[in-house]
Amino acid sequence: MRLISIHHFRHSNGFALIIVMVVIAILGGIAIHFSSNMKVEMKLAQNSGYDADFEIIGLSGIEYARYVLALEASTTMTFEPFDGLHQVWAGGPGSENFPQDEELMMVSLKNNPLGNGQFSISITDMERKWNLNAANEDILEQCFIQLGVDLSEMSSLTDSILDWTDPDDITRPGGAESDDYLALNPPYSAKDGPIDDISELLLIRGITPPMFYGPEFNPSLHLTSQDNPDLYQFEAAAIAYPFGLKDFFTPISSGSININTAPPHVLKMVPGLDELSVNQIIMERAGPDGIEGSADDTPFPSPNMVPINPDIMNLASQFLAVRSLHFLVEVDVTINSITKKFEALLRRESPQKIDILYVRRR
Repeated sequence: MRLISIHHFRHSNGFALIIVMVVIAILGGIAIHFSSNMKVEMKLAQNSGYDADFEIIGLSGIEYARYVLALEASTTMTFEPFDGLHQVWAGGPGSENFPQDEELMMVSLKNNPLGNGQFSISITDMERKWNLNAANEDILEQCFIQLGVDLSEMSSLTDSILDWTDPDDITRPGGAESDDYLALNPPYSAKDGPIDDISELLLIRGITPPMFYGPEFNPSLHLTSQDNPDLYQFEAAAIAYPFGLKDFFTPISSGSININTAPPHVLKMVPGLDELSVNQIIMERAGPDGIEGSADDTPFPSPNMVPINPDIMNLASQFLAVRSLHFLVEVDVTINSITKKFEALLRRESPQKIDILYVRRR
């Protein structure tokens, strides 16, 4: 009987020990979960406390971009009456052809400390793209050819874009007007007016996120709950778009293409310019080292001074310019390892007049 009791006692103690260990494990898990939640809550509260600082530094970054553009314009007005990729506003080192202004040489676009954080800016001129609101059928088709869109779909896409931007409600043969969009879930009407934001293209029938974003398409970032991710992932895999529509077009610009900043795929859309002509333009403006955005760049002071067939340039020059008026400013603000983004569109008419057309937090 004594042996049985000792065994029973040991068995009970072992069972109790298991229960205690299980309870400790559960309590430990609860504590870890609680601690994790507290860290998240504290982080959210901390981030919220920084909102005003982010706003101030972000707006300061936009003002700094205005300063850079004004300084560049006043410095280069005499020596370089054009805008090019080698200039400081574009992230270049400046030109080796004339001494840079001392103040301009002190400009830094990256990691500028301010208050309890820092900001970096990038400035992109909008005249390097086509103004979508001024694009006709031929320009749109040239874009879709470069995207590799099937010819059978091209006229429908072109007509749908033109139906969206024209002021009437008459449907083109392959297009779409309000009746087509009101049948969707959720329903909406056709714009029948100029596009204000390039992302409006995603509302137009036939324009898909992969087509809009091109190589930057990311289903987790660029699809909404109403999109079909399987469809778009399949499309992205089957059709590797070399560019996105956003790489060709802007809704706001002077309407002319800056021949010194436009990339090859945009220049190829200029009437009269073929691939050979575009390659010659890129080679000439890149300077002796063949690298764009370097100190030895040789931008064109006038479209008429491009050394290619004069007959070609006579046709193309009416679409070209060497100055940019509109600039997209993107500001990355970092505080305590947290980064937030701000965006502004500026219009520079002179060193003294640089207007802010919009500001938004991304």
